[in-house]
Amino acid sequence: MPYPEELKAELTARVLAGETVSEVSRQSKVPRSTIARWTSAAYDDIFDIERKPTAAERRRLEQETFDRDVDRVLARIGRDDVHARAAIRTRRRMANIARLAYTLTYVPLMWLMVALFWLMLFVVALVAVFGRFTEPIPPGQEILARVVPSVAVIVAYYLVKTTIDLLITALWELTGPFTLCFGALDNVQRHIRALPQHDAIFTRAWSSVPRSDRDTIVGTLRVVERQLSRHRLLYPGFATWGARGAQIRQRRRVASTVALIEVNLSNHGSAYYEEALQLLRSIEILTLLRDWNDRSLPVLEGAEERYRGWLQTIAALVWATLVFAIAAASLYFQVAVDVWGVFE
Repeated sequence: MPYPEELKAELTARVLAGETVSEVSRQSKVPRSTIARWTSAAYDDIFDIERKPTAAERRRLEQETFDRDVDRVLARIGRDDVHARAAIRTRRRMANIARLAYTLTYVPLMWLMVALFWLMLFVVALVAVFGRFTEPIPPGQEILARVVPSVAVIVAYYLVKTTIDLLITALWELTGPFTLCFGALDNVQRHIRALPQHDAIFTRAWSSVPRSDRDTIVGTLRVVERQLSRHRLLYPGFATWGARGAQIRQRRRVASTVALIEVNLSNHGSAYYEEALQLLRSIEILTLLRDWNDRSLPVLEGAEERYRGWLQTIAALVWATLVFAIAAASLYFQVAVDVWGVFE
């Protein structure tokens, strides 16, 4: 229950004057933990001690910051309405649930796969070195008989891992388009915020950041870029092909902003961290809203043309495959008629 500020000041002053917390609590009927919290905050104020925020305070601060960013982005694209805010809140909550499900299923599954792989490899090594096979090994094939099981274990591991990766990716797509993109955006923001701890000595920090951290950030940015720039067959949801094409063009423009962030992080280092975070938060909100019509975002020159070039290459490959299949089918029927007399 809330207490009057006068009571809070009086009880805090009594403790600071020398009375014990227990004694003040017994006389005032205020819980001991409440008085201790008031007194601790008073000591921090007196000695100018910076108190670390609690988990609840951090979450509240993060939500307030996110809400301000939402206001800024919605005003910029002319979508400042209740429905847009509700869509952002709902999709953010669903994306967080999907990421939690991913963490609780995919990550333990991968660790189990790694453990089974090493166990199988260990057993194969024991059998190869100390054991005997059930059937006699033909002369000259002793090494082959011992190497093949190890290679088979490695191949089986990567086949199963690839299958699981494909299934998990399909589940990401089915739980909601761009859910994986949202997770990658959140991940790269978290890594960029952690970079200043490496900047104690070097001011232009990107070169001083450990290579593994840089690779994680760049790899995650490219995941976002790839998710935004490509066609999405599992997400039609358009009244016309023109509307679909317009959204693809908008997404590719935002993807070129992601490419610009990667380039500027490498060129400017720590001086670009704050701007990178602002741009990534804007892209995150646009992705949650499924509306990328923000012309104020800076772009990397030539990136949009590169995405179209990839699409044209894929279309050319599909067209060439189709032509080859038609030609092969025609040749087959011709041979079937002329040589085998199938249709006579």
